[in-house]
Amino acid sequence: HIEEEPAKVLLNFWKGIFQVMMKITNVIMQALPFGVFGMVAKMIAESGFEAITSQAYFFVAASLGFVLHIFVTLPLMLYFIGGINPIKHFKLVSPCLLTAISTCSTAASLPSMMECLEKRVGVSSRICGFVLPLGITANMSGTALYGTLATLFISKFYGIELDAANQAV
Repeated sequence: HIEEEPAKVLLNFWKGIFQVMMKITNVIMQALPFGVFGMVAKMIAESGFEAITSQAYFFVAASLGFVLHIFVTLPLMLYFIGGINPIKHFKLVSPCLLTAISTCSTAASLPSMMECLEKRVGVSSRICGFVLPLGITANMSGTALYGTLATLFISKFYGIELDAANQAV
């Protein structure tokens, strides 16, 4: 709602800010692996390899849980609840799955998911526009699995024994 010349100035200013932020993010992302390596090296130097053992168990348990969920639970739900062939479905949505895995974010892969489901699977844009954002927010089964597993490992680390009733709660 302002004159064209000042609008161009403002637009160019915000484009410049965006480019600066992208450069800063790029530098941080390139330096991040070295920082993580340094933190892990310091931890190992201070506490020895025993500190990694419990983390390795946690990593294996979480990875096993995620793999079972992705390749057993979800395909069974697709087949028995949705009546959809899981192998065919995973082939159709593989581009958005790769985006979700590479970004570690279902929200970041939302545009890719919508495109796959609309163009490759044949789901209407109205359904995708309603169900996908809701599903991304509500269906956080990986987060629930990770949180549960972390709770069990932390309680074991602090010597708190959880019986079956406490685990159920």
